[in-house]
Amino acid sequence: MNTTADTTTTTESQQPKKKVTKAYLCERAKSSRSVCKKCRQIISKDELRVGLLTFYPHRNIRWFHATSQQGCANQLLSKAILDEFWNMKTLSPDDKETLVSLLEEQKHQLAIRNTAMTVTHTFPSVTGELSMHMFASSITERYNRFRSFRFGLPEEQRFGKNWRWRCFLATMLVCNTHETAMLAFTDKLFLVYKTPEDLEKLRGDRTTTKAWMDYGDKQDLRHSGKKMSFILRANKLLLDKYDGDVPKQREDLEAMNGVGRHVASITMAWCYQRPEFGIDVHVKRILTRWGYITEGMSDIQIENKVKTLIPEDKIGHFSRAFVDHGQQVCGYTPNCSECYLKHSCPTAAKYMDW
Repeated sequence: MNTTADTTTTTESQQPKKKVTKAYLCERAKSSRSVCKKCRQIISKDELRVGLLTFYPHRNIRWFHATSQQGCANQLLSKAILDEFWNMKTLSPDDKETLVSLLEEQKHQLAIRNTAMTVTHTFPSVTGELSMHMFASSITERYNRFRSFRFGLPEEQRFGKNWRWRCFLATMLVCNTHETAMLAFTDKLFLVYKTPEDLEKLRGDRTTTKAWMDYGDKQDLRHSGKKMSFILRANKLLLDKYDGDVPKQREDLEAMNGVGRHVASITMAWCYQRPEFGIDVHVKRILTRWGYITEGMSDIQIENKVKTLIPEDKIGHFSRAFVDHGQQVCGYTPNCSECYLKHSCPTAAKYMDW
């Protein structure tokens, strides 16, 4: 009897298996609902995509275009090996060959970078503890799309009456919805209805309104039925009471159906550069991770704290930057390895094994 061998076998079998924290996927997109995390564009149905599957704090997949000219998946593929792709058995021979080629190309490029004699310039990381004021300066320098959207208007009409109207409706439509879905919807909406007067013609046309609701659902615009009703009511009030322009006062905005404190704050900051700060899931999540707020603080408490610590002319920019940072890096499942603030973030180490 080989006691040593039996003991070794028993010990190995009792050892806990290493917990899987990530895996990779490659497949043809089942629909046109996924968005590439690199270029932020829709991944079309049947287009080849690769994804990073993670399990903490919950199961989540970040998808990328597999073969785009911009190299959307390059960084992801440079860290992957073929054995880490879970669904290889379901891939067609051609797709499997494409994936192998992509992995080999990234391996080759990585070898070139590792042996290079020169160091290319990279965006400097921020290190050390940051106050909220310093954090605001860092994040607004990185993300500067505040008041940059034109919604189909020429540059000379940006910041005008029609632009304010489009910004207001877009703010109502984007609530609880990914921004890409709102932009896809408004691109078509404002192409058909260019002014408040044009949109007013839609009132009472149930067939066309239902078609817009269905289009909103197709674009993943959440609660599209309610939102269409809200923007039509708000649009009529704008025409009847404000000559089609967006009011500047919070009480006037919040008197409209579908306009709460968040929509009013964003509208005032966006349209009139008022020092208002909108509280949404991105703001709460990111400020909590940085330790600037605590669990249970109300929206008003968070808003007042930000307004106290941030210069007035930066508050609107700060509010907008949370959307970009939350969507691109610091989402519900954060991508800390690509965050330029990871060396200062007090919670980054928790996620860095990804």
